[in-house]
Amino acid sequence: MAIGLSIPRIDGPAKVAGVARYAADHYPDGVAHGYLVPATIARGRIVSIDASAAQTMPGVIDILTHENMDRLNPLSLYVTPLDPMGASGQQVRLPMQDDRIVHDLEYVALVLADTYEAAQEAGLRIVVEYEAEEAVQFDYERTEAHTPVETIFGTLEGEYTRGDPDVAMAESAVRIEGTFDTPILHHNPIELHATLAQWDGDRLDVREPTQWVLGIRNGLAETFGLRPDDVRVRSEYVGGGFGGKGLLAPHTILAVAAARRLGRPVRLVITRALEFSAVGFRARTHTEAALGGTRDGRINAITMHMLAETPVFQDVAFEPGVLAPRHMYANEHMRADLALHACNIPAPVPMRAPGEASGMFVLESLVNDYAAEIGMDPVEVRRINRAERNPENGLPWSSNMLMESYDRGAEMFGWADYTPEVGSMTRDGKLIGWGMASATYPMIRTISAARLRAYPDGRVQVACAAHDIGTGMYTVCAQVAADTLGIDPSGVEVLLGDTNLPIAPAAVAAQSTASVGTAVQAAARSLRQQLDLGGVGGSIGEAVRRTGRASVEAMSETRPGDEYTRYSMYAFGANFVEVEVDPITLWAQPTRLVGVYAGGKVVNPTTARSQIIGGAVFAIGMAMTEHTIRDPRNGRTANPDLGLYHMPVQADMPEMRFEFLEETDPHVNPLGAKGLGELGGVGLQAAITDAMRHATGRRVRYLPYTPEALFA
Repeated sequence: MAIGLSIPRIDGPAKVAGVARYAADHYPDGVAHGYLVPATIARGRIVSIDASAAQTMPGVIDILTHENMDRLNPLSLYVTPLDPMGASGQQVRLPMQDDRIVHDLEYVALVLADTYEAAQEAGLRIVVEYEAEEAVQFDYERTEAHTPVETIFGTLEGEYTRGDPDVAMAESAVRIEGTFDTPILHHNPIELHATLAQWDGDRLDVREPTQWVLGIRNGLAETFGLRPDDVRVRSEYVGGGFGGKGLLAPHTILAVAAARRLGRPVRLVITRALEFSAVGFRARTHTEAALGGTRDGRINAITMHMLAETPVFQDVAFEPGVLAPRHMYANEHMRADLALHACNIPAPVPMRAPGEASGMFVLESLVNDYAAEIGMDPVEVRRINRAERNPENGLPWSSNMLMESYDRGAEMFGWADYTPEVGSMTRDGKLIGWGMASATYPMIRTISAARLRAYPDGRVQVACAAHDIGTGMYTVCAQVAADTLGIDPSGVEVLLGDTNLPIAPAAVAAQSTASVGTAVQAAARSLRQQLDLGGVGGSIGEAVRRTGRASVEAMSETRPGDEYTRYSMYAFGANFVEVEVDPITLWAQPTRLVGVYAGGKVVNPTTARSQIIGGAVFAIGMAMTEHTIRDPRNGRTANPDLGLYHMPVQADMPEMRFEFLEETDPHVNPLGAKGLGELGGVGLQAAITDAMRHATGRRVRYLPYTPEALFA
């Protein structure tokens, strides 16, 4: 049995040896190199562009601006990642189509040259004159700027109420109220965004580090008036995405337009500073929230009004933090509303645990503050308020091991030694705080297909337009195929990341194993039946040779049934954390972390653990260090580099212990797998800040933490 084994990643050797070729590692003959020139205002118009000095530089081929850029077809607004064949418009505003500037670092020129260095040098010599206007910035005190969100991703309510939360809140013996702020965060993958575009007549070939080749294909086809079948997008390897490489971005459109204009391939790699421009980020949120309960730990009501930012050119909620809190606890009364404020900003996109990261920070902080107020163990409060069914829709859980996660996590952490009094725990002159919080993420499965081919030499090839963004999908697909066929995974070759392959969803929302894995399993069963391995038997190679054919192929397309109407399907987990605080400077540092998760069948514990670590690092960064700052005077990004955008490094990491519970769920999908990639980044933020409260008596409700916040 290959499923459940900690098999090393099969793509690891190629990456370690440096032979794995990423999008920008391809240099076709005659390739032209691009360099993007960004705007230096956040709102206004271009008065003039003087490119005369740049145009005469050696090696410069052409310079594109709004004055000579091709007119493009309008792009459909992005709605949902749950349709693999849907359009993938990150933003409806197309690049360099007019003289308007609506956000900082918007692209105003693209220089094309024989070398990147020549393009860069020419780009630095372009002089742009602007007429600046006051940029609209995020302001939660402007109540008239709150635009209610009716639906999220076109399917979920943005305004939700159950019971009578106002009456229940007023009648509660204990009320916890507060405002919570989560910051602007940027993905900053190691691999920069890049595009290699080339045309062959009316056919387009694009190499792009993306989490959704089909979405990029469909978006480009729409923008350039092509049939989707005439666009090929390839992304065999992705050097980090975290949601930031899921949607069609303006630089890709510009590279494709430039390649068509020049009649030669164009390679465009954006700079690190431009990772803060038009490729997406986590939108900031401000939430006014309250919890009402009894003195014996029973939660009566929870209310949340979240405001998130959106660009002036579209209304899309990419940080829907009001969703996860609706189903966590058995409170009968709830209101959770989301509103947007249109600002002069680029388009936000999903970022790891989009919505869950911010929403569960708010909810779990409220529950922890409630536990502290009534003097009850925060684990016990959560036990008392266990939801036996999903209170949002009344459906039974397909499986729910949240209580077991608490039990095992508390045991591993040593929670029995917890003393709830503020400042009661010390070590080596430092204040020690303990905190905990729940984690949750929906089980998502969408349509997917896979093709398997078996060869006379015993090799089996798996092909699917899925993606490995560092998650281990190459290995997982090999394991599922091998397990079903009864062969060793080393005999399985996996092809991913190409629109010429069978359809697959975007590598977002922790859905790949459930969706793609199910399709691979179904195709492998079909292949096994064709080869009559259960009847005649023998090896794969022998079975293929018996047919006298060069190969035997099986194709399968799978999709969800009616399980979503019968069960509520979520992964759950528990986070326990220790934080050390200097009593003089109030400098805090997480020192120990325990996480226990129930995510259904774990196909590969090693790759799963790696995903949980990644989620935890994201949560620690969100809680402790990361924050994109916009200048309040002009709306410009003040820290668009890795020197000033403080991501956590290895020295910031605590001791980590993670464990997966054995969870059998026959309802979610044939594999029994739920999602894990997002789960590690959910709830941990609230556990960290509650540990700070436990140590110092001061609450942190504005992320990221700063010592000044604790002093205040």
